[in-house]
Amino acid sequence: MTEVKSPVDHFFDEDEEELEFSEFADLGYPKKYGVKSVDEQANILKQFFPEAKSYYQSASNLAKPDEAEGYFAILKWNSISSSPNGAIRRILDAIGKQRKKFRNRRSSWESSLYGRQELTRYSLDLIADRQQTDILVIPAQFGLRHHGRSVRRVREMLLPGEFGLDVFTVSCMALTHPERFKCCELAADCAGDDFSRRASEFALSLCVHQFSTSLENRLELLCGDRLDYEPCDWSGSVTGFMT
Repeated sequence: MTEVKSPVDHFFDEDEEELEFSEFADLGYPKKYGVKSVDEQANILKQFFPEAKSYYQSASNLAKPDEAEGYFAILKWNSISSSPNGAIRRILDAIGKQRKKFRNRRSSWESSLYGRQELTRYSLDLIADRQQTDILVIPAQFGLRHHGRSVRRVREMLLPGEFGLDVFTVSCMALTHPERFKCCELAADCAGDDFSRRASEFALSLCVHQFSTSLENRLELLCGDRLDYEPCDWSGSVTGFMT
């Protein structure tokens, strides 16, 4: 887990302090995982979404923060659907076609209160405005940096320019990097979502979308199994970076 200094410590007890003693302390990425070239990622996305014709081809001009693992090609959601939920359904359907084993446990919650974090929405909209393409390119990391932290602890520890990635964006990353998810390796939390199982004034805690791999090596999108204040020693939040 990467050492990060937080400007505030409201949720310091939601950092997995005992991670080094956990049986999951050494979880990381599968050996076959590595960030592909932007060209290769864009080609994968275009195979499933031929309407996404243009992509940002000047990634070499983007500064890559030390905390980022590489550049990831991400679909602009409104290039494939007229609504965010429609875009999420389409990208998850694509993952289901790509993988023999995939279970989407989000479908039963689509009517729930869902949205993106304000910082996430602002950052991705700004990137889209700058790049003006159907497929965007952003520096990101796939969860290892925030291994063992609750989602809301991660949000208060974000560096300047860092932001949590939402379920649609992480789904794009999962589609272009299927080798990232393998049984008994690090799961991935979507820290850019605002999601509640009930649209109610009593829903004080937000749920977490999480990509996890079962013992049968089946990729699952978990939804509502954890709340944003619960740390998880076998998962880490996925984040992107403004440049």
